Amino acid sequence: MKNIKWFKWLLIAGMFVLTLAACQPAESAYEGETVSTVEVKTPPVDSVAVDVNDLIAAETPAPVEPIVWTDAKSTESGLQYIMEVAGEGTAPQIGDMISMNYIASLPDGTVLADSYSMGQPAAAIMGRDQLLPGWEEGIMLMKAGGKINLLLPPELAFGSEGYGSIPPDSQIIIEVELISVEPVPTPMEVAEKDLTTTDTGLQYYDVEVGDGAEAVVNSTVTTNYAIWVQGESENLFIGSTAMGGTPATFTLGQLVAVFPGWDEGA
Repeated sequence: MKNIKWFKWLLIAGMFVLTLAACQPAESAYEGETVSTVEVKTPPVDSVAVDVNDLIAAETPAPVEPIVWTDAKSTESGLQYIMEVAGEGTAPQIGDMISMNYIASLPDGTVLADSYSMGQPAAAIMGRDQLLPGWEEGIMLMKAGGKINLLLPPELAFGSEGYGSIPPDSQIIIEVELISVEPVPTPMEVAEKDLTTTDTGLQYYDVEVGDGAEAVVNSTVTTNYAIWVQGESENLFIGSTAMGGTPATFTLGQLVAVFPGWDEGA
């Protein structure tokens, strides 16, 4: 269900940023810059994963009185918007990767999510059901550098069912600052003859051989990455450190944070 997907994505993004907040900055390869890295550790035995279903209120929350923006423009879908700042950058298209700051709230002022307080912009790929329908429609009206206020009707938000503490038939207000719009990256094309195959079946190509310490089991590595799922006709981009803004740090051989093939390739 699209609404549930969005809320899970938002929750995961928040948990990821909270993890970053607990990490110390490390020196960047670029002079004068620092980056935060995430060290993934095996959780203690008595820890359990967060289940979004546990966050659903036992009782239906009280409805919130709807509002009308008299000074807003409206689209055919019923979305209302006020363009606070007309950006001068790139306009997003379906398939583009965007980064943004936002504040999502109910009409009574209850804040649902806030990227500013998380300390890091959010990223999404347009057309992937990663955002509420009205949210994505509003972003498609923007250009990079712009700011917009959106009033989503229930049918473009969580509908007649609501979700968790969000009452049924609720409007959602979202303030959006569109930071960047970029095309989704494509993987490097490498000829079959140039690939090396390991005993496990992993294929790899060294784009650049480093001259630093060798990565061995139990060593901690920090990587930038981009991930695609290989298809028959095209490769589906999943995500990258460019979307999260932070390199990933993990311990080789533990297979907690990455796929076995990724661990082997590192």
